Amino acid sequence: MQTQVKCMFPRRVNADMIMALPLKKCPLEIALVQTEEELDIALQEISAETILGFDTETRPNFSRHQHYKVSILQLGGANKIWVIRLIPLQNRLADIYKVLENPNIVKAGLAVQGDIRALSQRCAFKAENFIDVAKF
Repeated sequence: MQTQVKCMFPRRVNADMIMALPLKKCPLEIALVQTEEELDIALQEISAETILGFDTETRPNFSRHQHYKVSILQLGGANKIWVIRLIPLQNRLADIYKVLENPNIVKAGLAVQGDIRALSQRCAFKAENFIDVAKF
């Protein structure tokens, strides 16, 4: 006999539910990286990390025939988070992607293969030492 477990979370979240949630502030410094000078500093800091949280963001499309390339790369270290805008730094993608190719830095995220594929559409690279946390 199969037992059914009822989910304690609602299928949909409405505005009233969101307003009832407590506000939380990220304790880490968050750096927006969108200039070459900011990128030089960020890459130096990121290269000192051994484990990074990893995610990307892409503009949503509302048409089957409309597709956008990934526009933001987010990397989180032990004490800092870097939000890297790829479009203004597109001539430095090879420099940015060196971090993603570095086998000495673990990059952990959720559904990383899709993010790697999306990043590869902007600039080819060899993804090294990525871990998909969904598998754990």
